[in-house]
Amino acid sequence: MVGIPRLDAIVQALLHLTAPRDVWAAARMEVEVGQETGRDRLVEVLLSLGYQRMPLVEGPGQMSARGGIVDMFPPTSPYPVRVEFFGDEVEALRYFDAESQRSTADIKRVSVPPAGEVLLTREWVERAL
Repeated sequence: MVGIPRLDAIVQALLHLTAPRDVWAAARMEVEVGQETGRDRLVEVLLSLGYQRMPLVEGPGQMSARGGIVDMFPPTSPYPVRVEFFGDEVEALRYFDAESQRSTADIKRVSVPPAGEVLLTREWVERAL
């Protein structure tokens, strides 16, 4: 039947375990121009938040790092974001076009939520062991 959800699918969804709401809120990272974060630290955080490392960012939940640049596509963002570093400082944040890989607009700040349902933070890995 069309339009009527199956009871077993609803039960499966209710039984699906996810992290508590406060854990999701704490997992969010804010990145802004002038912030002292460091490229390697940002990459580590993105991977722990479930971002998939790719050669080029083409879709939500992906990230790429090369030289002093980290590209990422937060699932809540309309466009992928390019983070440019000067040393450990975020020098610039820009939206970019996923097809051409060219920057389209400067931004001052971006909120980076988890890319999926699984959080691989050290705390959660230790809890699982």
